[in-house]
Amino acid sequence: MAVAPHLRLFVSGTWNWSAGQSVFLTELLEKSRVESQSRSRLLVSSALHAGTEFVLSRGSITPFRIPHRFELSLVGFAGALLTKTGLKPESALVDGSVSPATTGDTGWRPTIGAGIGVRFEFLERFSIRVDLRESFFSSRIQSVNGCNGEDLRAMDNALRAGRPVTSANLTSGCRVATFDGTDENTGLKRSNDVPLALGLVRNPSVEWTSLQGLQVSFGVVF
Repeated sequence: MAVAPHLRLFVSGTWNWSAGQSVFLTELLEKSRVESQSRSRLLVSSALHAGTEFVLSRGSITPFRIPHRFELSLVGFAGALLTKTGLKPESALVDGSVSPATTGDTGWRPTIGAGIGVRFEFLERFSIRVDLRESFFSSRIQSVNGCNGEDLRAMDNALRAGRPVTSANLTSGCRVATFDGTDENTGLKRSNDVPLALGLVRNPSVEWTSLQGLQVSFGVVF
C-alpha cells in the first residue's frame, strides 16, 4: 500500500518447506574439528513481517529504444519468526545408512530488520525485484516442544529411573508425545532427545542472531 510517492507500507509472510543445517556448515565443522554449536542455532520455519519501504531514487533506461523503469528503496520491518532448533545431528549408522537429524519446536519470537531492494520494470507489464534483508532476533531457548526446563528435567529424571517420559509430572503446555515412542524417520526412541533439549534450555544463550536473506520476485500487470 502506497501512502506517499516515496513511502509504502507492507505486510508479508514466509514459509520454509525445509530448514536445516547447510551442507557447507556441516563440512566446515567436521574439517575444522570445532565443537559444533549448530544445535543451539535456531532455524526459521515461517515468518510474519510488517514494515515500511522508502524509495530512494527512480530512473529509467532505454535498451532497444524501449523505456524500462527501475527504483532503489530501503526497507525497515518488525515481526515474528516461528523457530525450531536442532537436537540430534545427522549421523551414519553401522550398516552405512544415514540417520536423519531431529529438531524441536522453540516457538515464536520477535524480530526486527532492515534491507535494500531494487525493482526493475520492463515491457510495461512485467517486473523483477531483488531484496537483500537482514533480521535480528534472540537466540535464547527457554522451551522445546512446549516443555520448559522443569518439564525436561522431570522427564530426564524419569528416564534415569527406568520409567517412561509420560510418567513425569509436567505442565499442561508440554507436548510429551513428541518425546515418547519411536521416531519413524530415525528408528530411534524420541526420548533420546530429552537430554539434548535439556542441555539447550539449561545453558541458554542470550546472544542475538542475525538472519540474512536474498529474495527475488517476479510480477505481472494484467
